[in-house]
Amino acid sequence: MSHDYRPGDVLLLECPFTETAVTGVTRYYVSVRWPWLEVDPQAENIRWNGQRALRS
Repeated sequence: MSHDYRPGDVLLLECPFTETAVTGVTRYYVSVRWPWLEVDPQAENIRWNGQRALRS
């Protein structure tokens, strides 16, 4: 199945309830520990600490 998504498209994403924790709060973002991906410490071209910032 092919989709033609464009910048500005609004998508609805759903997932089962998964408990997580808030790891930081700023004026514009709430950061959470992202439970659906695992940190890969051996990755060479990307560094990710397991958190995602969501616009508040």
